Amino acid sequence: MNASNLTRPNMVIAVDGPSGSGKSSISKECANRLGFKFLDTGAMYRSVTWFCDTENLDEEDLIIERINNKDFKLDISTDPLKDQVKVNDEDVSKIIREDEITSKVSHFAAMSKIRQFLVSKQRELVKTSNSGIIVEGRDIGSVVLPEADFKIFITANDDVRAKRRG
Repeated sequence: MNASNLTRPNMVIAVDGPSGSGKSSISKECANRLGFKFLDTGAMYRSVTWFCDTENLDEEDLIIERINNKDFKLDISTDPLKDQVKVNDEDVSKIIREDEITSKVSHFAAMSKIRQFLVSKQRELVKTSNSGIIVEGRDIGSVVLPEADFKIFITANDDVRAKRRG
């Protein structure tokens, strides 16, 4: 029996877990094997962080105004084999993973209007995916996609997580 016999069109799988637990690696591999799309929601938060850092933005209402006025164009690949993120046509795939951005993500992710904006974009990407999709990140099964077909929580002990992040 192959994987396509075990899935249905437009199946949504939500994968949650703490950083360093392996949820991205596992989700990408599963998406690839199932022929599904893959959405890394953390990359979306990192992209907003990079944009705010580059534009010297820190005030939530101004950030939302700039993002909603189309000053922020996000293009994120949902191909599990293609880790590409562009902001305003600039490839930021590597820079958003650097320590400077990583250290600032939680500041912007804590802003409720930014979270609302990105949750809306994440739901839109899932709705328009036209195929099965695995969505990975924080609060995916409880907040972003509470109606997901499957909800998976991945964890690992602190030593494993520290090695994966280090």
